[in-house]
Amino acid sequence: MVTHRFLELFPRMVGQAYSLRAHGCSISTLATGLVQYSVISADNLGLVIIWDTKTRRPRVKWQAHQETILTVKQISEKLVLTQLRDSLVKFWNVLESPPKEVFELPINSLNFCNVWYHEGYLFTPASVDSNKFDLYLIDDEMEFSRILAAICPHSLYMGQDEVPIDIHRIDDSAETDPTGARNDFGIIMRMFYVPETSNLFLGFESGHVMGVHVDLHQKSATVFYCESVHSPNPVMSLGYVENCIISGSTNNKIFVHDIQASSKHTRRIRLGHSGIQTLLIDPVTTNFLTLGFWDGSIQQIDWKESSPEPRFLLQRQVPRVDVTTTNTTSVNAQETSSLKEAIKLTAMTYLDPQSLKCETSTKKSYRDIIKNKAMNAVPMLFAGYEDGTIIAYTT
Repeated sequence: MVTHRFLELFPRMVGQAYSLRAHGCSISTLATGLVQYSVISADNLGLVIIWDTKTRRPRVKWQAHQETILTVKQISEKLVLTQLRDSLVKFWNVLESPPKEVFELPINSLNFCNVWYHEGYLFTPASVDSNKFDLYLIDDEMEFSRILAAICPHSLYMGQDEVPIDIHRIDDSAETDPTGARNDFGIIMRMFYVPETSNLFLGFESGHVMGVHVDLHQKSATVFYCESVHSPNPVMSLGYVENCIISGSTNNKIFVHDIQASSKHTRRIRLGHSGIQTLLIDPVTTNFLTLGFWDGSIQQIDWKESSPEPRFLLQRQVPRVDVTTTNTTSVNAQETSSLKEAIKLTAMTYLDPQSLKCETSTKKSYRDIIKNKAMNAVPMLFAGYEDGTIIAYTT
């Protein structure tokens, strides 16, 4: 881990380091690989690339699907999981060339919800109803069993005598409930699993954020937290840090849910941009939250502050080509050529080489050792864009 003394001597600089280009369409998701200097990207046409960020070239590249990939995750040195929009989760042996499909599982994610894998357990939207979730156990032989089937969070919540937070039940009147006449939470938009506590956090179409404790031994689920602060806007992003869930939506507000405090309170932070595409916890300084917005901007704030100012603001822009000036137009050519257009941000991930498995290496020169130390000193933020470009930023 980077020491505070190191950060004092060598402060973190913000800016673009380099770009990765091999996708022909919009990046749909990004993830960190399990090996140092490894990032995985996927796009809207089903192409998956495992990048070597030292050489800035693809290590492995294959056509996993024919449509948008919502989730990609390396679960072992051998296996990579991909989730196709709407219908399938696949597992790939990436040690073979080209990678070979070893297993597939049908699910129902209705274009939106991710899946979550941890040590053999796979949380997915239910195969029949995406308002519900399933839990599968997948063994080393890729044999699977469904240990929780079609768990309905709404039914769990309504069936419990007590939910440890004071919120409006969703069968109340429209005056007290922003979801109005809804009789459920709508589809699940986001999942986030915390293995240390076996708590699954769900963000819903209705704007509710729910915490479900999953007992893997008893094969049961219990609601312990529910909050409707985002209603009527859908929950688009979730993060977890220091016993707090941080949630974002389509507007310009994020909420910090302190789920361990005796009062289980929620705190609002108002931002300068709307449309929170994703949020990430800084891997070095966990009170820093990096936010990506639909308009292509990226900013970082201190989420522990009540009214935080952005530590930095990044926005990738390209020149916009307009019609040239003619004798029938009054547009000034110099003004037109200077206009720039923001590119939509579609995915983000952090790469912290110190937290990943080191590659075995032969004897290196002093120059290579110094270069590797510099690369290890600060994590990199990778941002994927609608034009298929991935930009690596130092933050």
